[in-house]
Amino acid sequence: DCSPGAGDCKLVYHDNSGTGGCVDTDALCFIDCAASTCTMSSAVVTVIDGDIGTTSGRAVVALDCSAGATDCKIVYGDETAGDAFFVDCADAACTSAGGSTISQLDATGGAAAQLFSKISVDCVSGSDCKIAYVGNVTSGSESGYFIDCDSATCGTGSVVQTLNSRFAGQ
Repeated sequence: DCSPGAGDCKLVYHDNSGTGGCVDTDALCFIDCAASTCTMSSAVVTVIDGDIGTTSGRAVVALDCSAGATDCKIVYGDETAGDAFFVDCADAACTSAGGSTISQLDATGGAAAQLFSKISVDCVSGSDCKIAYVGNVTSGSESGYFIDCDSATCGTGSVVQTLNSRFAGQ
């Protein structure tokens, strides 16, 4: 996401082998590019979550930095926990030392549940984000969900199941 400007892009990725610059195997990593070329020597890499599972080689993740370089929002599926999480980045590198927080969005799944290959986030401000995803709860039912966050950390708001079960909206 280059919303903060061409010389301050942000990226999020799943390092499933621990060799992609993030160090931790199966980690979710955030990159703060300090230059428009965004080389690893000019970027700051932060481990957001040290173990989101193998995620079948792909992470269910979305990023929105429209509120500014120090207010990015990340949503992701954690295969280890089987749940969806929201990250409120409080500094440019999205570090916990800088005040960044992780909130659980949906705990209904548990370890047997999973999020599919799509999740999206759109923030109209730093304290008003909308999230949509397809999940599979422990009962085996696939459903589409919409979350309306009413705070910067998405700690308040509503989760609404929007589509009938057995929706495979991949």
